Amino acid sequence: MIAPEGTLQRLNKRGQKLLKVERYEDAMKEFKGAILLIAGHGCAIPQDAKNGGGMWCEHYPRMGFLPVIKLMALCNDVASCLVGLGQDEEGSFPRVEEYFRQRLIMFDQASDVYLRLGNTGAAVHRKWNMRTTLSSLPEGINRQDLDTLLPALAIWDISRYYVLGGEKSLDGPFFRDFQCINLEKLSDGWRRLPNFPRPKSVTLDDISGWLAGVHANKAYFYSGSMALDYYDLQTNKWGCIITQYPEVRSFWLCQMRSRKDFTLEIVDGKLYVFGGTHVESRVGCNIFMELDLEKRVWRKLSGESKPTIPEWTVPGPRRFHYMWTDRGKGKIYLMYGDADRQTAKMANEPLGALSGFAYDDMWSWDLKAEKWQRERIVGNPPCPRTEGGCTYNEKLSKTIVFAGFSPTLPTNFVETINSFNLSYYADTFICEDRLKWKQVLTRGLPTYRAQSNLFSDPATGRTFTFGGYTNSEYVPDGKHIDSRTFGDLWELKLDVPGGHFEGVDFAEEARTAKAGPWQRCFTCGSAGPWKRCAGSCRGRVFFCDTECQKDGWKEHKEKHKCAKT
Repeated sequence: MIAPEGTLQRLNKRGQKLLKVERYEDAMKEFKGAILLIAGHGCAIPQDAKNGGGMWCEHYPRMGFLPVIKLMALCNDVASCLVGLGQDEEGSFPRVEEYFRQRLIMFDQASDVYLRLGNTGAAVHRKWNMRTTLSSLPEGINRQDLDTLLPALAIWDISRYYVLGGEKSLDGPFFRDFQCINLEKLSDGWRRLPNFPRPKSVTLDDISGWLAGVHANKAYFYSGSMALDYYDLQTNKWGCIITQYPEVRSFWLCQMRSRKDFTLEIVDGKLYVFGGTHVESRVGCNIFMELDLEKRVWRKLSGESKPTIPEWTVPGPRRFHYMWTDRGKGKIYLMYGDADRQTAKMANEPLGALSGFAYDDMWSWDLKAEKWQRERIVGNPPCPRTEGGCTYNEKLSKTIVFAGFSPTLPTNFVETINSFNLSYYADTFICEDRLKWKQVLTRGLPTYRAQSNLFSDPATGRTFTFGGYTNSEYVPDGKHIDSRTFGDLWELKLDVPGGHFEGVDFAEEARTAKAGPWQRCFTCGSAGPWKRCAGSCRGRVFFCDTECQKDGWKEHKEKHKCAKT
């Protein structure tokens, strides 16, 4: 809807004059008239408090930026009139320039809070939001005062973890083997299982970017094909079921067969898949599908396979997002991820751009009502990111997320005066069932990485992470030019009931634990690329120089029974 600009200005001007002389009811009529010109005559202002208050405008999702700001300012004026009449509290919608001022102040204060909490990722993200807000101000906004606010700047079963396929790097080698490890007997190592039965000539793709879920002792591997492969965890044999999509069969053949980087959950015998990329939507998609594993029939729940315009009532097109099911199995939660706009632009697809886009939202899908709802992100959450690990630990009733990277936040290396366009993370967060986030601070941590597989053992509640990769420019590595992949297995022990924290020597961790790509000096505690002890302890401790090695040798020898070799 396009409102006549002259009429809007006259209504607003008359309303401001009436507001100054405290003629609140007359002023409110003028402001409401201006609002109706923008929002349409089908809305009531304000709505009945029993219906949630505020106002609903069906045109809002299609409005441009400036009409939305004008609408916010007018709603604030209506709130001021209601305050004058003693009918409402002060409104929270500032005028245009004040809106941006308060937005910058909010980001700045939030950054300081996160920094004090040790959440450096979220702190830097808020500072970056300040910069991007200033760089995208609409015309006519006086930014002189605003500038002063910106400072310089796989799958698992009961106690067993299974890994199928994967890749060493973008250009290979690509794997099609299948292995598992007993989480209660890690010393036994990996055990080779029957290889995936179908060759690449049939699957038409490498086994990378797939996901799996377990139901009724079968692990179902989804790759976008209507043929759904499964591995029977009791008989140790492969099988396959043919599914149907009764609405449009060509939909699968043309678009979804090469689907990757989606998320998957199995709840009460139904397999749910959201998002990911495919050959006709490299930016990502937001289609949400349900497969009844008993009937073997797919059903579309929301979204599109090839989105072309933004939507406000459902999650946007994305890949590599978090997804988990709550304890009561009543809701599926979805959070963060990114839209690969750069790849889309190179392919001349809609929604393409020169930079990526990291989502900062969280949604829930009500399995009974079959409806999306956007959720508030509260507490001390991770900053927006993609390609992070996520698991819901049923024993702890907590969602745990780890690592990932931001496609939009750059990293500046002070020591080398270099800049990197991305930011990789190695931080850990937990979310309670009441959706409040907390950061987990650990002495030791795996190296910064993305696409690691975070999982929890439903039998014991133990939490692990396996694999992933990092960019060799971000974390320097002399052996790998572009990127480095990991094959390491880590366990997260939490200082909460059931978190398997018993026996953890916190003081020992502070002196011997690896801190990402660096090591801690056993003597002075500093972190860096230090040299490991060459004694019989097999590199249990590190020293930053010969002086610290000399000072700490006696204690290390007695404590860890280390001898010179």
